[in-house]
Amino acid sequence: MGLLEYGLLGVGMNVFVYGSLLVPLVFERLTGVSRQGIPALLEGYARYPLSGEVYPGLMEESGAATIGLLVDDISPWVLDMLDQFEGADYERRSVEVLTLLGNVAMAETYILTPCGRSQIVPVFWDFDVFVSQKRWQRLEEWSF
Repeated sequence: MGLLEYGLLGVGMNVFVYGSLLVPLVFERLTGVSRQGIPALLEGYARYPLSGEVYPGLMEESGAATIGLLVDDISPWVLDMLDQFEGADYERRSVEVLTLLGNVAMAETYILTPCGRSQIVPVFWDFDVFVSQKRWQRLEEWSF
């Protein structure tokens, strides 16, 4: 088995993040671990804002691609925390992502369930606006 199948650095899993978890402080506050990801592309999936929320959802869409981060060496315990954080409107799925170095890596990511897709607003979700307007701070109200 290759290094990328279990995690780039250790025996944990890779996770592809594409929304609020792109913000290092949000990821660290939620999981208790600090991780820097590497840029990666997930083909065949589109990211959309959700009605009434500051974070996006991901769904399969032919011809689409989503840029995010590949975060490595995520323990099963942290993965369980991410499962709880994402909630019932998301399902965890194994996907292949392409890193900027041209490597293909397996990763876990969170896709909207059919029920969750009913919340999609069909416009572009802008990470730069999410960060510049500090919308991620709204997540601090949540108890993780």
